[in-house]
Amino acid sequence: MNTSLNSIVITTIHCSLYRFLGFILLIASCTNLFITFRYLTSRYFTKTKHFTINRSSPVISGMLFSSTLVIFTTVPFVIMQCFTCQAYFSHEIICKMHGFVCFCAGLFNMYIVALLSFSRYLSILHKPSWLNRLFEQRCDLNVLCCALLAICWTFPPIFGIGNEYVREGVGFYCSLNWKNPSIYSRIYLISVIFFNY
Repeated sequence: MNTSLNSIVITTIHCSLYRFLGFILLIASCTNLFITFRYLTSRYFTKTKHFTINRSSPVISGMLFSSTLVIFTTVPFVIMQCFTCQAYFSHEIICKMHGFVCFCAGLFNMYIVALLSFSRYLSILHKPSWLNRLFEQRCDLNVLCCALLAICWTFPPIFGIGNEYVREGVGFYCSLNWKNPSIYSRIYLISVIFFNY
């Protein structure tokens, strides 16, 4: 079985490897969903007298929502492509959705990790400060700000503003067009790298 995709030949060996990786991705996704379900049921639906919401609850819920969104919107297409050895991201809408969701979830998780680091820094070294109290009282608002910031960075390429989402590699994944030589694309990519990474 030789399948050609963008002048890349997918042989039987490659197809077997893709099927194996798709199987691993399927198991990892099911495990993630099981852990998420267990966390949410034990955290929010079990009636206990010792129920407390600390500052990490919205952060954990945000990260779980982010991974669940990726699992339900993009992973099925990737698994389908791995098992059939055909690229379905040739459809522009699917590619844009995949690139947007993956890039947005990645940025959101990076912002959350930075928020956790900054929050731990404040709680250890500046316990009585007003900024630490603000982080403790408004942790849900901080997570929302992380989500909005990630959406603001990842939304313009959907409409071709600054950059665009294109297929990468053998076509099983969509991401920003890193090879676009236009000045607007380079400004967008440099600003994404400078302000986010």
